[in-house]
Amino acid sequence: LQIAAEGDSKNWISDIKPIQDSAIQKQTLPTWILLLVLLVSFIIMPAQVAEEKEKNLLLGLLQTPMREFEWLLAKLSLGMILIHLAVIFLHLLGKFEFENCLSYVAFIGVGSFCFSSFGIFLGFLCRNQASARTLGVLFYLPLLLPSALSDFSQKLNIVAPLLTSYQFFEPIKAILLEGGRVSNFPLEWIYLFLVGLLSLFLSYLLMKKRWLM
Repeated sequence: LQIAAEGDSKNWISDIKPIQDSAIQKQTLPTWILLLVLLVSFIIMPAQVAEEKEKNLLLGLLQTPMREFEWLLAKLSLGMILIHLAVIFLHLLGKFEFENCLSYVAFIGVGSFCFSSFGIFLGFLCRNQASARTLGVLFYLPLLLPSALSDFSQKLNIVAPLLTSYQFFEPIKAILLEGGRVSNFPLEWIYLFLVGLLSLFLSYLLMKKRWLM
């Protein structure tokens, strides 16, 4: 039909290329990364903090020259290291390649900082490990499902942007699948960083008050 209508003009249909030329496994990679980040932050970190409170290990450490901020920095570093290791092993096992390495690392770093700080804060709200795990799951699922499934439902697409996890998930997806850069998402990066700072500050206040210790 094109040849009959346009004569001998160049065949442009054969030049059409897909927007995303990647395997199905790579297209699911942002969802797996979000799952790992939230798993470490809301399942592992709150339980660790609550365990140290429940066994009075934290009170014992605070009787030494160690300061509250030093303990928080160590626990935050642990969470961020665990998240980075989980993401690295995911790439090694799946043999995933990615571009824009600096942008990718920048968002993984700010995401791990934000959610690890939030997980520590949740741990301070609980008296024991059981309550910390329960509270972690209550935050884990609502943050994971709307962000990961926002493309499947119009209602979820309206709710998801209000969540912190969505501000992490969308830039990661754009960087991995569409070649985006951190400069395209300055507001999301700043938002995640500020939420992490606020969570860390609230944890510091609870720690100074010896909350449920």
